[in-house]
Amino acid sequence: MVDTYRSNRLSREEKIEAQRQEDEDIQLEEERELEEEEAYQRELEENQEILIARRQQERQIQEESARKKIEEIHRGKPTLFRYSPAIIVATLKDLLDLVGFSLPVLSFVIAAIFGFLIFVLLLLAKTNSSLVEMRFVIRRAVIFICGFIIEAFLFGINFLPVEVLTVLLIYWVDKHFTGEQIEKATAFYNALKMRKN
Repeated sequence: MVDTYRSNRLSREEKIEAQRQEDEDIQLEEERELEEEEAYQRELEENQEILIARRQQERQIQEESARKKIEEIHRGKPTLFRYSPAIIVATLKDLLDLVGFSLPVLSFVIAAIFGFLIFVLLLLAKTNSSLVEMRFVIRRAVIFICGFIIEAFLFGINFLPVEVLTVLLIYWVDKHFTGEQIEKATAFYNALKMRKN
């Protein structure tokens, strides 16, 4: 009986020890799972922080690019000073027409020579080559060609200051176009700032 009692006691102690060992294993497993979950959460938070930092960096780059474009547009704004050589040559041409060089054949030759010179001077007055769009180039060319045709072929009207008006109209179109570009760039920059906030 003593042996049976001892063996029951030992088996009870072994059962208690086995249960305690099993409880410790379960607790260790739960702690390990909890640590893994915490590590996963930390990794998610780190990834979110990295993603937020990248987005902020992209916004800063976009804002800097927009700010530089606005500055570039402002630097390239057309001025009468840039157009003054073309205006002076156009004035000289119109004065020659007024003085008496408005004869039909002579008028065409003078208009062609001065037209080419004014065209070159307008190309040199081109404000900002990175902003030039095709629609502006086409408008400029159409205005110039119309002015040339009026000046060279319409006898009797060529004594009017058509060349000066042509150059001033091209200057006005250039100024208007640059104003549109500034408005677009400023709106884009403001949209970036609003999105940031």
